[in-house]
Amino acid sequence: MRPQRTLVELDKLLGGVLAGTLLCFESTWRKRWHTDRSLRKPRSSKDWARKLISHVAQGGRTNNPNGTTPIWERATLEYDGQLIAFYSDQCDSKHSQKLVCQAPT
Repeated sequence: MRPQRTLVELDKLLGGVLAGTLLCFESTWRKRWHTDRSLRKPRSSKDWARKLISHVAQGGRTNNPNGTTPIWERATLEYDGQLIAFYSDQCDSKHSQKLVCQAPT
């Protein structure tokens, strides 16, 4: 599977990151599913610098029964000066997927 990416352009200073900076939230599949928050700053129209600034969450293999650890459907929202990450977590065998809200540090 290909990585799923979401770009967010900051419209104001957020956690020391300048307004106008593009953040790329990326979900990738390798041996394990994980979601990373990456920072991309344009140097020129043709050149992008990419730097990992925060690891948000990591889950296990996808397409498993309830009680395993995959994570799904991530989204982001700015609230009170923080960028909040939301995703579905499947580790609770009683309730299937649950919505998780987390502020990366």
